[in-house]
Amino acid sequence: MNHRNVFRMLLFLALVPLAGYKTIDGTNQALTGPVTANVRQWEQLLQEATQVIPAGSSVAGVFGATSPCGAAVRPLHGVAAAGPCDLLNWRLTLYEDTQTHLPTVFTLASESMYFVDNRTIRTTGKRLVTGRWSRNQERTSTRVSTVYHLQGTQQGAFLALRLIHPALLHPTGPDGTLLVGTAGASYTLSKLKEL
Repeated sequence: MNHRNVFRMLLFLALVPLAGYKTIDGTNQALTGPVTANVRQWEQLLQEATQVIPAGSSVAGVFGATSPCGAAVRPLHGVAAAGPCDLLNWRLTLYEDTQTHLPTVFTLASESMYFVDNRTIRTTGKRLVTGRWSRNQERTSTRVSTVYHLQGTQQGAFLALRLIHPALLHPTGPDGTLLVGTAGASYTLSKLKEL
């Protein structure tokens, strides 16, 4: 992907946010047209997500990313192995028990997209994935890492994410190595601040 395509992709993603926005002076701005429809679809998915959260759970973290649509992450997102997909938008919310701080469930609002040509990107689907997650310490010959394991409710929907910073998660492959992104997108998920 050349630098012109990367710029177009970033411009597109900037125009299609996951939620509404606030201006510098703090006032809420209404979004219109296709952007509004996109926001409403995300809001509907996030509303559906609240139905699977067990009583007594609180948010442990919310992470977001726009990543490549590689083979290792497709099963968790519910994207077919051979389906058209170049990019994935993630909004991963991890919940934990309020009293014990043990992991409970996760919700993943996901959007898959593909490039039709150098100027056009299409959304192939928005979906909500839910499941259980766990937090484990894994030891290698050089270090101890915290790894989050996500197990979706769909068959084969599993992914491990290494905590590389308190505000950064990165998916790993089946062999435990970090997934390598492209010139246009990384697999790293960043912790999001709510508006």
